[in-house]
Amino acid sequence: MSNTDLQLSLVQQETQVYNLITQMQIAKNASQQNRITNLNQMTDVDNELKEADRVYTLNKKLYDKKAIGLQELKQSENAYNYQQAKKTWPLKPLTRTLNLLNNSWYRPNNRTLVHKMPYR
Repeated sequence: MSNTDLQLSLVQQETQVYNLITQMQIAKNASQQNRITNLNQMTDVDNELKEADRVYTLNKKLYDKKAIGLQELKQSENAYNYQQAKKTWPLKPLTRTLNLLNNSWYRPNNRTLVHKMPYR
């Protein structure tokens, strides 16, 4: 092989390494954006649950004082139960996904995850 061929091969390999690093950074950024989106959604669910709890607690007191009917109490109870259930839906898959992404690198070309090895 000529010196020019070796230089060309080296430049091509260097380019492949830079492309791989760029793909890894893009995947990491995407996973961080997804994580932030999921955390925002969980915060919204927490807020909705607190509001449903507030309304249900208030309606129980109002119902006891005969200020509202059973229908309104049941609506607020159903809303509260729904929000409580909604809070638990994404937790298991989301926690598993976040743990996997935090401990892995994603290879977009073949859509595989490679687990990071801890540095010693």
